[in-house]
Amino acid sequence: MGRDSFGEIAFATRAATTNSPDFHKGLANRLTHSTTLRLHPDPRTLPRPARSTDPLAFLETTMLQLRWYSACCLVLGLLAISILAAPASETFPFGSALFLDSRPLPGSKRIPMIEIQENGTAAFNLWCASVSGSASVAADTITIAPTKALSVQCTPDRLDLDTNLLKALMQVTNWQRHGDVIDLIGATNLRFRMATN
Repeated sequence: MGRDSFGEIAFATRAATTNSPDFHKGLANRLTHSTTLRLHPDPRTLPRPARSTDPLAFLETTMLQLRWYSACCLVLGLLAISILAAPASETFPFGSALFLDSRPLPGSKRIPMIEIQENGTAAFNLWCASVSGSASVAADTITIAPTKALSVQCTPDRLDLDTNLLKALMQVTNWQRHGDVIDLIGATNLRFRMATN
């Protein structure tokens, strides 16, 4: 058999192989697999991003974090102070002079004033007369009991005003505080203000 015959046989064999359905299927699988590998590379082979070695950038980031932490601590501190201070501002002002929220009578500078001590003793300076007594304060309740009036010369109209004010004080049952303002609640509500000087 000559060289040309062997060449014709090899060509015929390659032609038969490439025309075979199995050959085309295998080629398609290899192409698909190759494309998949190119589209989805191994993450381990990807280059890692380089970390910044700029000291100024690192310092700037650190300062921003410190500012954020400081702001958070400041806000939390202010909230804590307001929460702790709230109950204290609502306590009854024992030992403080409380003046009736009213103007003096014509021709006089006197304004009614009450002062209640923590031990329960109380003093009441009315429009004209002065009275001593006791007061019981608990939570938001209060009871006032005048016991002794000091001898003083008062006009009948001033005595009437003193009587009405003393009656209103004896009828109060509750109190509320709003800063320097003390409200005594009863049949007739009375508003007093703490002395500011």
